Amino acid sequence: MHELGRRGCAGWAGALVVCLSGAALAAEGMYPLDRLPEKELAGAGLKVTPGELGRLSRAVVQVARGGSGAFVSKQGLLVTNHHVAFGCLARLNALKAHQGIMDRGFVAKAQKDELSCPGYDLLVVRKVEDVTQPVLAAVKGKPHWSKRFEAIRLRKDDLVKACEEGGKQVCQVAEMDGGASYSLTTYLRVRDVRLVYAPAKALGKYGGDIDNWMFPRHTADFTYLRAYVNEKGEGGAFDKANRPLETPVHLKVSTEGVGRGAMVLVMGFPGRTSRHATSHAVRYYVEEQLPQVIEFLDGTIKAVHLRMKASDEARRKYEGFESSLQNGLKYYQMSADGMKRWKTLERKLADEKALLEAQPAGSEARKGAEKVLGEIGAVYGRYRGFNRKMAALGRLMMVSTVGSAYQMAKWAKEKMKPERMRKEEAYKDKNVYRFIEGGARLEDETELGTERALLLHLLRETKKLPAAQQPKVVARLVAAGQKALKKLVAEAKRKGEEPAAAFKAAYGVALSEDPLEVAVAVVYGSTKLVARSAEAKELERAKALRAALFKMKAPELRKQDDPLLRFAADAEAELTALKEGAFKEVEQYLATVLHPRWVTEVKKAAYPDANFTVRLTHGKVADYTATATGKRHRYLSTLSELVAKDKGKFPFEVPAKLKAAFPARASSPAMDAHVKDIPVNFTATLDTTGGNSGSPVIDARGRLVGLLFDGTPESILSDWQFLPKDQRSICLDIRFAHYLAAVDGAERVLKESGVSPAGGASGGKATPRAAP
Repeated sequence: MHELGRRGCAGWAGALVVCLSGAALAAEGMYPLDRLPEKELAGAGLKVTPGELGRLSRAVVQVARGGSGAFVSKQGLLVTNHHVAFGCLARLNALKAHQGIMDRGFVAKAQKDELSCPGYDLLVVRKVEDVTQPVLAAVKGKPHWSKRFEAIRLRKDDLVKACEEGGKQVCQVAEMDGGASYSLTTYLRVRDVRLVYAPAKALGKYGGDIDNWMFPRHTADFTYLRAYVNEKGEGGAFDKANRPLETPVHLKVSTEGVGRGAMVLVMGFPGRTSRHATSHAVRYYVEEQLPQVIEFLDGTIKAVHLRMKASDEARRKYEGFESSLQNGLKYYQMSADGMKRWKTLERKLADEKALLEAQPAGSEARKGAEKVLGEIGAVYGRYRGFNRKMAALGRLMMVSTVGSAYQMAKWAKEKMKPERMRKEEAYKDKNVYRFIEGGARLEDETELGTERALLLHLLRETKKLPAAQQPKVVARLVAAGQKALKKLVAEAKRKGEEPAAAFKAAYGVALSEDPLEVAVAVVYGSTKLVARSAEAKELERAKALRAALFKMKAPELRKQDDPLLRFAADAEAELTALKEGAFKEVEQYLATVLHPRWVTEVKKAAYPDANFTVRLTHGKVADYTATATGKRHRYLSTLSELVAKDKGKFPFEVPAKLKAAFPARASSPAMDAHVKDIPVNFTATLDTTGGNSGSPVIDARGRLVGLLFDGTPESILSDWQFLPKDQRSICLDIRFAHYLAAVDGAERVLKESGVSPAGGASGGKATPRAAP
């Protein structure tokens, strides 16, 4: 498979399609930095060299393992989206010392005032190199897909280990073109990330879920963070003695903005796209994944809302979780609508039919393509037989207390293996700090009533599944709950007590006739893994116990008689059995043999699908026409429009400070000379997707002009398709961040990023812009 993929146009598939070399439309493609479409970039007006783009990419940062950002000073100051930093704000907001920080925002008046972001880390790119030859050399003489997969995994692990020797960096080998080539990226990982400046939630989430994936948009989706390292420049955990990271490359900030028709580029870490997937993948997504996820998210949001209404503590601690659920629900609902509206499946089927019919029936080329396509369909057919069970088991980890216990059980087994035999990255030595530190924060970030409600909701969802797809762990949990209840009732009768009263005294909640409610009550009423009260002594006891459990190996951990740990261990064992059993065909054969063969031999894709490695895309600032209404919208939204949408309550609430400053906006250096207003958000023909959130938007001269944060409804399916005429990415105009920084008193941020408190930028000439 991999050798076939490297033949270029040779082989049976070569006759099937014409080789592509830059056949993508000008704005389409998320390109690795070593495969830039240089002619297209030059023709679009790029004023810096590809080499300079490579240098500037060292200022781009992966934030919190899911977003992007960019350094804007020599002292580790970086800017990203408010919604990328939302988890930091939510975790701080959950702490008594910082209650209200989410709503009011935050400005660190001095460096010593910057706040540690719990659980946040950064990956700073240091080097990218091609390692295709050493990786593919490992598969010679191994024809079976499982042996090939394991050989590649071990070779990648060896390359990473060699790269990480000395412990000053972390490395990752990523596949490109579905496994036809591989790249090795070296990162500095920074674990001490601190909050510098965030606008009030009313502005950071202005428009909320109503405006999400819509334009015109008027949101201040930005936050400033800072990277800290020790005196040796190493990115360890938070320490008061740490100092700001010295960043040899950072982006210069433009205060002139960009106008209609101007070239813009985005560098960031787009997640996983499926542009080159077959119709079988699309059908599975439409028929299986979308309906399941939408139903699940809708029900989970309702369960969380009930707790957030009942408890102020729950509202504070689950605000970030609820926000991600809401965002996900709207995304999947719009995706379902988009799949129908743009006939994604029908288009994919038509493309495949054209590929096949391009060759005579019975030809070797046609037979080869039909065979690959048929095998892919067969794997998806078998996957449907267990996918819901696997998803249900995975979702149990969304309950933080269950997830922490799951990680204890998994880590207890994994640590007994040589590190290179641990297949999941989370359980490599370099990464285990994430879940151990998460376990230490458990009481800070959870509320027991909500944990009970979430687990009960998830268990009820499993009961809706077909009998063959119901996880066995649920039946075992119910049986354990009934056994405990039977024992309690017998003991109560012996003492002459009412069973209901005894149950309430033992487990803290009322006795229910629902076996699932009984089971959940027993788990949380008996577990020692979480604190029973907010008393300091009890909090410390639970924290110390979890720390001790994380140090245990499997034989010792199995001796612990705790219902939460036992349930999580059972779930881990069942999920692992699926991963190492039926799912291997999907993970190893489909993903690393069949799909790569389709991509490289049949489709001849012009650019690789995204995979969380640094990519570049380019486009132009352009107006947006809503395909649903036909209405044309100017590329730039303004502060006056934002204020006009004010309704006095979230999600359309203009803070008093901004209202007071608004009448004097004409004197602000952030004013746009053409629209004669403060710019807020703009649209561009950029090809982006999830993971690009917070990516720097730079102009043709390589200067920061904005932050990518969203897309229009037409781009909701950007993981699957690109609509060059219709879809737009939505970006924050960095001048709006400058304006609000002045309003909020964050002059220190402005000065450090090269923008004077009066609004001017240091250095650089104004870029001529097209009139609006």
